[in-house]
Amino acid sequence: MDEKGRVLQGRLDFCERNVTTLRQGVRALLRNHDEGCNVTMDLSQKVRDTAAQEQFIDLQEDLIAIAECTKRLAEERRTIMCERAEERVISTFDLILSRVLHPTRLLLKDRERALRKFRAMERKITFSGEQTLLSMLNLEDDADTKQQKLANYSECAKHTDEVVDSNFRCFEKSRVLEMKAMLEETLRAEMLYHCRALEILEPLCVSMRRLDPDEAMASMTQELDELNTAEDENNGQSKRAHMRGRNRC
Repeated sequence: MDEKGRVLQGRLDFCERNVTTLRQGVRALLRNHDEGCNVTMDLSQKVRDTAAQEQFIDLQEDLIAIAECTKRLAEERRTIMCERAEERVISTFDLILSRVLHPTRLLLKDRERALRKFRAMERKITFSGEQTLLSMLNLEDDADTKQQKLANYSECAKHTDEVVDSNFRCFEKSRVLEMKAMLEETLRAEMLYHCRALEILEPLCVSMRRLDPDEAMASMTQELDELNTAEDENNGQSKRAHMRGRNRC
């Protein structure tokens, strides 16, 4: 492979290596998001179970709202950060590998084959670094044939080289274009998810600010008063019953 071929091959290897590495990283991130969704759904159920046992009605309502919000957040996260990313980000990586990188690699192999054929024919009609025309051996026809093949191979190599140059320009544009689209989609998904989280959480934050600990204390005071009153009544009834028993004696 000549110097130009090595440079272009290095560009392809660089692209494939980086795209593969980024694809693996994004795939790992999607798995983490999916696991996070499962954890959030589990938290939602635990908060709901806690709400079912809560005595203070205002806190119970907020706990139920939190359980519902965390569930919705998990659903939004799975839709945006997992399913949408799988469809739009991972597919872009696959597109770069299959429709941008692979055809360019095949063209580079065609260029290498064309150059090898041309050089092999050159070696056949040269000796010790000096061109030896076979007509000197009274083989003019064979020499003409080989010279024609050499010209054909030279033209083929030149044409293939031009195609490779043109394709590499398109390859670079397509590579950057697809990477740009993938990165924009990744950032857009992050922003969309956080915007949806703010939409879901903002009403809950307003509701939480209205939660009054003094009301909880007042409710507990009323409940204690009722319990104490009931206990006093029970004690009074017990004393009266005891006195009636003594009077009978």
